[in-house]
Amino acid sequence: MTYRTSADVREEFDAHHRRALIITTVDYENRAVKAHLTDPEILIGEKDGLYEYGRFSDPAGEWLVVHVITSPGNIDAGLDTREAFYEFGNFQ
Repeated sequence: MTYRTSADVREEFDAHHRRALIITTVDYENRAVKAHLTDPEILIGEKDGLYEYGRFSDPAGEWLVVHVITSPGNIDAGLDTREAFYEFGNFQ
């Protein structure tokens, strides 16, 4: 697993039309997401947010996935979602 900043992958992310954001709060959800990602990387955001970045393949093509592990609760999830959009742009 490598460590990069969100700026390091922004060009790759912007050039790919299939992008997803997955937000999880509990350990079994985190493990389920990680089990389906290939080439996972840890990304450190500009405001020190921690993201997991990887690829998910389906029959229609490949998705670039940003995975955010957040604390339980709507406020934390909302703040982390906003930060992910700030770091990476739009998601499908």
